[in-house]
Amino acid sequence: MSIPARLTSRDTAERGIVLVISLIMLIIVTLLGTSSANLVRGNLKVVENIEARAAVRNAALGAIEEAVAYGQLLDVTTPAFTATCGGSRSKCVDATGDGTVSSASDIQVTLNTPVCVAVTPVKNSSLNVFSSTSDASCFSPGVFSLCADTLWEVTAVAVDPVTGASVTIREGIESRTTLNAVAAACP
Repeated sequence: MSIPARLTSRDTAERGIVLVISLIMLIIVTLLGTSSANLVRGNLKVVENIEARAAVRNAALGAIEEAVAYGQLLDVTTPAFTATCGGSRSKCVDATGDGTVSSASDIQVTLNTPVCVAVTPVKNSSLNVFSSTSDASCFSPGVFSLCADTLWEVTAVAVDPVTGASVTIREGIESRTTLNAVAAACP
């Protein structure tokens, strides 16, 4: 058996430097890992905000389309939707996917009163009275018919109470209506 040689002061100094360098490397790797985790967390928040805003925007656009399809968008005296939430011109959209609609946890879309932007009288010459019953009901002797094409500005405000995302959508909608209805709605 051989007896281990004694360590010189130079050997112990080298082992001390290796320990210091190892600790410095460990600190650097820890800082890199921590900053990477914070960067990933920040990016996830950005993506969540983009998704929440897109969901709220889609809910607002869908509500406008539903109100137009339901046919009650321009008539402010009747509900704008088949199922309302928090008012006759409000609709809740199930954003959580749980199958229940609640104004506390789902996106709430409110349609503001439509604003009449423009009115264009319809000429009798542009009506197709023989194939369209709605055009036939507009016909009146003379140059102009009893109907007008109207342009409305519709505003939908959608809010998600869970994420805090909010969006306001403005759309223009064209509608043909009678001159009597135009006189009441479009001053």
